[in-house]
Amino acid sequence: MDNSMHIRPIEPKDHDAILALNEASVAVLSPLNNDQMVKLIAQSCLHAVVEIEGVVAAFLLVVGPKTAYRSINYQWFDEQYDDFYYIDRVVVHAHYRAQKIGQTLYQYLIDQAYHNHVGLLCAEIDIAPPNEPSLHFHRKWGFKEVSTLTHSAEKSAEKIVSLQVCVIN
Repeated sequence: MDNSMHIRPIEPKDHDAILALNEASVAVLSPLNNDQMVKLIAQSCLHAVVEIEGVVAAFLLVVGPKTAYRSINYQWFDEQYDDFYYIDRVVVHAHYRAQKIGQTLYQYLIDQAYHNHVGLLCAEIDIAPPNEPSLHFHRKWGFKEVSTLTHSAEKSAEKIVSLQVCVIN
């Protein structure tokens, strides 16, 4: 990891930056307002930002099992598995993409999973419309599709996600 790159838990001072990053990527993930973000951070078992020279360049939110998180994607995994980390969102600022920040966050996540004896990572990736960069990224980390889930939207096109898992050895 670059010496100027620092991974640390999310702090209240990061909230505005996280909301801005989330909004910039809202095409491929759910929108968040401040109240929803604070609740999601509280529900998460792991949350972190990547800070580069004082700037929040990326963030990670992970939810564990048996949490009251209302995401239908999360709920599917929670019904299927007893012990897992559900990767709710990983967002890297456009300026910092292609600098291995996503890889650094995933290695951090895997290290935390090992440390906490969690053997399964879960994620969903859009397949209709497709999020090709995310599909490619997750394939490189060993994620495999276990199911799909269709999200019906009243005012927009139907969205289909690939529900994927990665076994941590």
